[in-house]
Amino acid sequence: MITSCPNKACAAPQNFCRDGFFRRKDDSKMIQRYRCKTCGERFSAATFSEAFRQKRRRINGSLLKLLSSNVSQRRAAIFLGVNRKTIERRVPFLGKRCRRMNDRFLRKIAGNVHNIQIDDLITKENSKLKPLTVSIAVDEHRRSILGLEVSQIPAFGVLALPVLCFEVPSPCKACDLP
Repeated sequence: MITSCPNKACAAPQNFCRDGFFRRKDDSKMIQRYRCKTCGERFSAATFSEAFRQKRRRINGSLLKLLSSNVSQRRAAIFLGVNRKTIERRVPFLGKRCRRMNDRFLRKIAGNVHNIQIDDLITKENSKLKPLTVSIAVDEHRRSILGLEVSQIPAFGVLALPVLCFEVPSPCKACDLP
């Protein structure tokens, strides 16, 4: 539903009228066009859509299913018949869309969560000298993820000892270095 003119400098943004239609190339859908009576700005019903200016809207749903099914971006591009760069550009768009869906879901279940299970995982980034911890909170009844946090932790173990020795300005007694 169009409520106002998209021009921020418009004096009366609610003063607009219908100004014809156009056929969108991607899905051949007829889109209502509008014109602001105050500033003369022309806009359409698609101007306020989250997929505004996307040329291949039809791939959004399929791409989300493929990426959540652990299909690579390159393979998804082959399946959908589009360029790999198109897929690369859609990933941030789909990420924002999923973030909004998750926020909506969390607001809906707020106050109805009674038992939470928390788990922690230690993994690495590139080498053992860059360990990460991944903490996750899950609703026990619904088995839905409530929160996830990735954090850096200091290196530990045998490989971390020489690194710690070079960072300390005083002599290290553990490895007999001056």
